[in-house]
Amino acid sequence: MSDPQKIQLSEKFVQQLMNTPETGMGFHQVDIYLNNGIVLRNKIVLNCSILILEDSIKIDPNEIEEIIVNESI
Repeated sequence: MSDPQKIQLSEKFVQQLMNTPETGMGFHQVDIYLNNGIVLRNKIVLNCSILILEDSIKIDPNEIEEIIVNESI
C-alpha cells in the first residue's frame, strides 16, 4: 500500500471550505467534480486546504471544477 498523495487546493476552494461547517474536527468529507466529468466521491480535505487522494488517482488541481461538502450524518 502506497502513501496517499496530498494536493493543495486553490484559494477559491480553501475559502469555500472555510465558510462551510466541518464534517469532523479538522476535515471535510467532499465530492470532487473534475472538468472532464469524473466525480471523486467521499474524499477527505484536511484543514480546508489539502485534498487527500489514493496514489493511484492522478489529477492536476486545475482540473477541479467544483467541491461539494457531504452532509454530516
